[in-house]
Amino acid sequence: MKVIFLILLLALGAFALQHNAHDLGVYCEGGYQKGVGKHPRIYYYYDKGVKNCVQFVYFGSGGNKNRHETREKCQKACNVKVGTKVSTA
Repeated sequence: MKVIFLILLLALGAFALQHNAHDLGVYCEGGYQKGVGKHPRIYYYYDKGVKNCVQFVYFGSGGNKNRHETREKCQKACNVKVGTKVSTA
C-alpha cells in the first residue's frame, strides 16, 4: 500500500512540474509584442536571451501573453531571481 501511495505521489509531482513548465512557455516566451491601440503603458516581458524581465511599451490591445504589468509579476511568473538588473527595450 505504501509503495502504491509513493508511486502516485511521484506521478503527481511529475505532472505538476510538467504543467508549470507549460505555463512558463505561454507567459514567458515569444519575445514582446507592442500590440495596438492608443493607450501606451509600461509593461515587462521575459527575454530568454538575457534571462531577465525587460521593460517595453504596450499599446493596450492584442499581442501575446508575454507581458506583465509589473517587474515583480514578471519575475515571479518567469522565475527570475529578485534583484537582477532590468533592461529596457
